[in-house]
Amino acid sequence: MDSEEDDLDQIMNRPSSPVAPPILDPDLPEPPSSPRSLFLDQSIVPPSSPSNGSTTVSSNPRKRPAEDVTQLAGTVARKAKLGSEDREAMNLFAKASLEEQRLLTYGQLLKVSRQLATIHPPDAVYHIPAILKNKIAKHSARNVLSPFVSAYKADDIALKQVSDVLLKYPGWGFTKAVKADKTKLGRINKMIQKDLTDIRCDAKRIIGDSIWLPSAPRAKRKFEKRQEPQNIISLCEALVSMPSVKSANIPVTFDMLGRVSFLRALLIKHPDETTYWEKVDARLVKIRTTAKNDKVEISKAIAKCLKADQATHGTADIDALRAAAVDAPVDGHDSDNEEV
Repeated sequence: MDSEEDDLDQIMNRPSSPVAPPILDPDLPEPPSSPRSLFLDQSIVPPSSPSNGSTTVSSNPRKRPAEDVTQLAGTVARKAKLGSEDREAMNLFAKASLEEQRLLTYGQLLKVSRQLATIHPPDAVYHIPAILKNKIAKHSARNVLSPFVSAYKADDIALKQVSDVLLKYPGWGFTKAVKADKTKLGRINKMIQKDLTDIRCDAKRIIGDSIWLPSAPRAKRKFEKRQEPQNIISLCEALVSMPSVKSANIPVTFDMLGRVSFLRALLIKHPDETTYWEKVDARLVKIRTTAKNDKVEISKAIAKCLKADQATHGTADIDALRAAAVDAPVDGHDSDNEEV
C-alpha cells in the first residue's frame, strides 16, 4: 500500500513537459490574443468587472473634451452681418449641448413651417384681353362726346354707363364672372376711368384751342383770343378726330352741336378752373331741375347755347344736321350690334 502511494506521489510530483503549440493552418488568420482586440474602437469596450473577489483595474478610454465653438460662431455671425441680438442668440446656441441644439433647431423649423402655411401666393395677374381694351377705349370716347350723358364725373355715372355697354357683350371679355371677381373688376374699372379722364382732358384742350391761341399761357388765355375762332361744326369735327377717339367713328350730329356749344360757353366762363367738369355736372343738374326733367324744355335750354355760340364764334350750316337728328340713335350707340 505504501509502495503504491509512493508511486502515485512520484507521478504527481513529476515535472510536466511543456505543451506543444498547436499546428496552425498557414491559410487561416491568426486568432486574436485577447477578446478586447475584436473591437476596432477600444473606447466602446465595457470595463471588466471584478470576478471571484479579485480586483481588476479597468482602463478608462480617454474622452474627447467638448470643443469650444463660440469663436467660430462669432466669425460666422460677422460674415453673415448679423445684428447684436442674432449674434447673442448664435453664441448661446454654440454653448448649448447637442440635445439642446437639436431641440432648438426643431423648434425653429416648426415655427417656420407654420409661418409658411399662413402665406398665400398672390393671385395670377389678370390681363385685360386686347378686344376688351379696344372696346373700353371706344365706348369711353362715345360716352364723353355723347350729347345725352347726364354727368361726366359725378357719382361715377359715366363709368357705370360704359360698364353696362361692355356687359351686354360677353364675347368682348367682360362677363358676369369677371365682374364678380373684385380684382378683375378693379383693373377694368381703373382702365375705364383712365380712358374717360384722358378723353375729357383732350376734349377740354381742343375746346380751349377753338377760343384762345394754343400757345397762350393758361393765366392769360382769356386775353389771347383767336382772331378767327372755330365755328361749332369745325369744333365738333376736331373733337371726333382726336387720336384718343378717332377709332370710335363718332359722327357729328345736331345734338352734339348743342352739347359742345354748352361746354364751350362754360369753359369761357371758367377758363382757369381745375374743377371744370364738376361745374359742368352741376350746371346740367340745374338745367334738368329747372326743366323738371322735361326733355323738350332741356332741349330748348341747350338750343339757346347753340344760338349764342353761332352769334359769337361764327355761323355754320346746321340745317342738314338738324334734318338728320330724327334718325340719330337716342343713346348715341348702335344697340344690339356686337360689332360696335
